[in-house]
Amino acid sequence: GIPTRPQKKTMMMSHEGYRPSRLCHSFTKGIPTRPQKKKHMYQTQQSATLRNRALKVHASLNDTPLEPEDARGAIAMGLSLANDQGDWKAALGYFERALELPGTGIKRFRDKPKLISNGEKMAALYNIACCQSRLGQDEEDPEERDARIQNSLIALAGCLEAGYDNFDQIRSDDDFALLRGEEKFEGLVSRFEKKRGGFMNMFQQR
Repeated sequence: GIPTRPQKKTMMMSHEGYRPSRLCHSFTKGIPTRPQKKKHMYQTQQSATLRNRALKVHASLNDTPLEPEDARGAIAMGLSLANDQGDWKAALGYFERALELPGTGIKRFRDKPKLISNGEKMAALYNIACCQSRLGQDEEDPEERDARIQNSLIALAGCLEAGYDNFDQIRSDDDFALLRGEEKFEGLVSRFEKKRGGFMNMFQQR
């Protein structure tokens, strides 16, 4: 019958306005969250404009031709254009550029890059000859066609001077179909073939 102190009522905390951060999805279904603000129309249009600009820039970068750093890279790009795309004119530019770029050859000066190697020189000149011959096949102007033939023969002669000796490959290469009708072509190949054969015979006799 002795009166006791009245117990204080515990306050029930409301969950309204509470935003869970790491609660599982199943526990958060009934918990209301703050309403998200609607994006204004100009914000949506601005985002779309920026996205379109980024796509255009990305496309322009993909269309920009890459600049090779050395002879090997230039030769690889030229071969890709010639073999994969048949773009002989663009490939010719890379093969000619290879003759001017650093290579994997001798380093004559400490403060300058290595020179182009003999193998890289032969590859560049051989493919220059191929491109000139291919471009001459599609040339309608007789003077331009003759110029392509002469340039092809000059590049081929430089390749042979550098030491290229696969004469069967030269005679059977489809890229030289235009040159096979020229007397200078067979005379050029035969001259180096005899010279190379005589040089090897000197070693065999010894």
